[in-house]
Amino acid sequence: MTGIKVRGVEEVQEFLKTVPHGSKRAIIQAFTDWFIGNPQRGLRHYSPYKYVTRKRAYGKTFVSDAQRRFVMAMIRAGKIEPGTPRRTGKTQRGWTSNTTNNGYGVAIKNDEVGAFYSMDDEGQARLNALGGWRKVSKVVSDNMAGALRHANAAVREFLKNKK
Repeated sequence: MTGIKVRGVEEVQEFLKTVPHGSKRAIIQAFTDWFIGNPQRGLRHYSPYKYVTRKRAYGKTFVSDAQRRFVMAMIRAGKIEPGTPRRTGKTQRGWTSNTTNNGYGVAIKNDEVGAFYSMDDEGQARLNALGGWRKVSKVVSDNMAGALRHANAAVREFLKNKK
C-alpha cells in the first residue's frame, strides 16, 4: 500500500492555522481532491511512457538463465512485447481517500501493488525512477500551489454559504 500523511506537509498546516474553524473540513477535502487529482495532474497523473532497459536500471538484463529462457519464450509466444507500454490504469484509478478524526483528517492511499513500485517514496523501483515516475512526496510538493488555490476557493465558498 502506498499513501501520504497530510500532517507532514508544513504548508498545509500553516494554511489551516489561518482559516475559520468551521471551514477546516471543507478545506481538508479540497486539499485531498487536489492531491489525488485527475489524469492531467496530481497522484492520478501518469508520467509519459519512456522505455528503459533492465540493463540500464539494474546493471544486467537477467538475474538467471532460467529467467532469460522464460522471457524469450514469452516474447516468441507474443505475450511480451518489449518497448510497448502495457499500462492498465489500475494504479491510476487506485487512489482513494478516507476521512478520519470526524472529518478533520484524511488518509490518501493506493492499495494497488503497482503504486508501491512506481511511486512510493521508499519502494520505487529503479526502472520506474529512470522512466520518469515521480515519488509521492514530489507529486505533493509539485501540486502545493494549486492545492492552496483550491483550498482558498473552498474557504470563499464556505464563507459565502455561511451568510
